Amino acid sequence: MCNLQVQQFVRTKAQLEKWTQLVQAQPEYTSKLEQGKQEYTTLYHNVLSQQTRIRSERLEIAVKQSEMLTQLDELQTFVEQELERWKAKQKQKSIGMVVDESLDQTQQWCEQLAYYTWTCRQSILKADGIRKMTATGNPTCI
Repeated sequence: MCNLQVQQFVRTKAQLEKWTQLVQAQPEYTSKLEQGKQEYTTLYHNVLSQQTRIRSERLEIAVKQSEMLTQLDELQTFVEQELERWKAKQKQKSIGMVVDESLDQTQQWCEQLAYYTWTCRQSILKADGIRKMTATGNPTCI
């Protein structure tokens, strides 16, 4: 949507410049020039408004992704600690101590960690794809 408005904005700007030249040569085009100026101003403000909204949404997405990555780090640390506890239990078992050797819960945590990591990665890739689609190389569409 931003690309279309930027393109329309550029076209209107070009028309406005053309009409300005015509008015200088033929004063009867003054009303068309004023109409073009109004359309240009409206489109300019619309583009700026959308630019602000897009920047805000991108910032919000970046904050949420950062929070998600922090939570994934915490979850990974927890799973790693549980694996270390399980290894310690295995060592205790090897010297004859009776320990609970179930890995079911740890396996479930590892699977959940993998799922959340994959989901986070897909979310980041999707956001990057959207960023690339909305970028035009024009500083008015950031």
